[in-house]
Amino acid sequence: MGFWAPSVIVSEAKRLGIHILPVDVQCSRGKCTVEAGAIRIGLSYVKGLGEASMERVEEERDRRPFKDLHDFCRRTRLPRRLVENLILAGAMDGWGVERRQLLWQLARLRYEAEELDLVIPDDGFSLPPMSHVETLTYEQSVLGMTVGEHPMERYRDWLDAHGVLDSAALAAYEHGQIVRVAGMNVMHQAPPTAKGYHFITIQDYRSEMINIIVRPKVYEKWRGVLRSSRLLIVEGEVQRKDDVVNILLHRAASLPNALIGSVAG
Repeated sequence: MGFWAPSVIVSEAKRLGIHILPVDVQCSRGKCTVEAGAIRIGLSYVKGLGEASMERVEEERDRRPFKDLHDFCRRTRLPRRLVENLILAGAMDGWGVERRQLLWQLARLRYEAEELDLVIPDDGFSLPPMSHVETLTYEQSVLGMTVGEHPMERYRDWLDAHGVLDSAALAAYEHGQIVRVAGMNVMHQAPPTAKGYHFITIQDYRSEMINIIVRPKVYEKWRGVLRSSRLLIVEGEVQRKDDVVNILLHRAASLPNALIGSVAG
């Protein structure tokens, strides 16, 4: 469903009660598969992983399961960049080693795609685990989605306390009222026929969509935030026609920055 980002499809599936299983080098095929009524995310969603690389992972895994990171690298001989993406996507969580620690182990391998025989012994050095926000951010960057908790769920209490509306609360507001909403930026369009207008769709913690309209001059003011921020907080004017509600944007900020009071005026 190319029109919608993978994160939107996954969120909708979860909302409908469909269980989503994470990408896993021990289980995932190239494409998504069905396992006992659940959907297993395919290797093809991992950034940079092409057909040949996916086939190599599947062939080696089908011979016997991967024992650990070194075993995976020695047998698949994937470029380091792709192994890093697999780690950040959570595809190697099954070994019970924290992701930051796996990245450290990868850095200590003598890693050349054609020469992986030398392993530097474990020095016992332990790194702090990634925070939950870091984990979700990296998953989003290399998978285009997160399989677990919706990223907005972590901010729910703060948003409620500061009067930021979700999709359900927004439905009660009238045309012309000024509101603040927040969500994950899931779609950004600027059709050539729209005369410079931009149309953004954000997804709240309920996995419901909120449509944002941005005038050309307003977009120029906030383009840095709108282009770079994954989680947005938006202030604007309710535009209501019958049951269709949009927000005409006045100002915007990255949600993590808004938490420390940087919503600009």
